[in-house]
Amino acid sequence: YQDLVTSIHAGEHIAFFPEGTTSAQGTVLPFHANLFEAAIDAQVPVQPYAVRYVGADGMPHPAVEYIGEMTFAQSMVLILRARGVVAQLTPLPVIETTGMHRRDLAQVAREAIVTELGCGVEVAC
Repeated sequence: YQDLVTSIHAGEHIAFFPEGTTSAQGTVLPFHANLFEAAIDAQVPVQPYAVRYVGADGMPHPAVEYIGEMTFAQSMVLILRARGVVAQLTPLPVIETTGMHRRDLAQVAREAIVTELGCGVEVAC
């Protein structure tokens, strides 16, 4: 992860999906706290984003779900064949990392995202 810190100090922006895997839309899995360590060590804030993939009706679009036994290739075929999928990316308030532990930072980021997505912290959206 030291390479990430070096990249951040060089002015690069780092993006990651803190669940470390994919899940069904409407579900926010626990975040991997170790992914936040580079931001703490580099002493930079974290900018969380909430991501939704919706259809024309504004409801979650099933074509973007990459879960279970589905392969990456199967997922890509579904997405490429789908019509009207819109990715909604919502920036959330910046989280300062000074004095934070990575587990606390991961939890604060997760809570912000599940709140934006309209679900409880412990349950599916």
